Amino acid sequence: MKLYFMKQSVIDDLKANMKTLHPNYFKYSTNEWIYDRYDFEPFEFFMEIPDFELYPIENHSAGEVELQNCKILYENLKRISESQASDERLWAGLCNGVFYEYVRKRWKYPTTPLKNPESDASAIISRFFFSGGGRGGMFRNTLSKCWWVGESTYTAEQSNRWLMLDSIGPEDFATKVSDIFYSNTFAANPDIMRGICKGLKFYRDKGISLQVKENIRPTMQYLNALGGSVLLDMFTEEEITREVVNSIERVRKGVDDTFITEELVRDPEDNVIDIAIDDSNATEINIDYQTDLDSTIARTTEIDDKEFFGNPETVMFGCDVVLYDMSNNKKTIPFIPKSEGEDAVYPLTKAIMGHRAGDVVSCSGKDYKILSIEWAE
Repeated sequence: MKLYFMKQSVIDDLKANMKTLHPNYFKYSTNEWIYDRYDFEPFEFFMEIPDFELYPIENHSAGEVELQNCKILYENLKRISESQASDERLWAGLCNGVFYEYVRKRWKYPTTPLKNPESDASAIISRFFFSGGGRGGMFRNTLSKCWWVGESTYTAEQSNRWLMLDSIGPEDFATKVSDIFYSNTFAANPDIMRGICKGLKFYRDKGISLQVKENIRPTMQYLNALGGSVLLDMFTEEEITREVVNSIERVRKGVDDTFITEELVRDPEDNVIDIAIDDSNATEINIDYQTDLDSTIARTTEIDDKEFFGNPETVMFGCDVVLYDMSNNKKTIPFIPKSEGEDAVYPLTKAIMGHRAGDVVSCSGKDYKILSIEWAE
């Protein structure tokens, strides 16, 4: 497979005239119209690599497609430098060249009607080119975004090289990318990224679903505010993980952990394409570094569930529960799957879900008292 840059003069021309040219992306299944526009070659050769294909779009969610493309693009383009990966000419060349048909299909242009010239043109510039300067363009472009997320989450020395990325998961993937990678420069620090992903994996392993807006975004904002008061780069991976879990737990328990107000700007398909941050309150955060370190639990190589969480307050997936069968004065231990959908859920398990220690629950004509709830080993 030959990779080509799009020439800068062509990029400038197409972007400057996108309000009149954008219908071409909706109408034409090939990029022949780009060649026809110029009396010179619009692309220039960059490098040759082994052939590869991007992840199939059909029958997969947008989040799954993007997550898998992070792996595919980074593994096949590991040879390029960060400087080359920051160059709009490379990604404009890929999106408008070899992967033109794929990117059109990704955004459903073959079946999407034209709407508003202003918004349609703006969306195409974001998806096929760079829109805005710096990190904004790299994390909006359809393919560049995947390479940079892959670069931040790839771990060469592990048997599972994509453990970090899989911990983030495909659910609401575009918003996670915006909140974790684009909006915060600390994503470039490997220890911080591993700590964040390890914290998210903790919940994923327990089958606890986290919402981006309610759980993950306030936690990223907390880390950003924390980094404004102490040198976040000095935190170890384990300390970052604890900060992530502790912050998510404060939010889940109703303790406000949001320090920054954000205004979301969305594209016509309701995908987040920008975040305007108001950090006027950030200077009011005053966290003493030594005090914060003293408040963390002693460092460990592996995260201990009970060390982080204590015992869960209610019965949920991933728990061990001891019941007292009041009909025969015996203790019983019901089977509870590690995560939702993993195994069959029996009637007694369904009956006790969401209840606390000390509650009495009836099932099949018997009464059971919940004696204890702990995280499963």
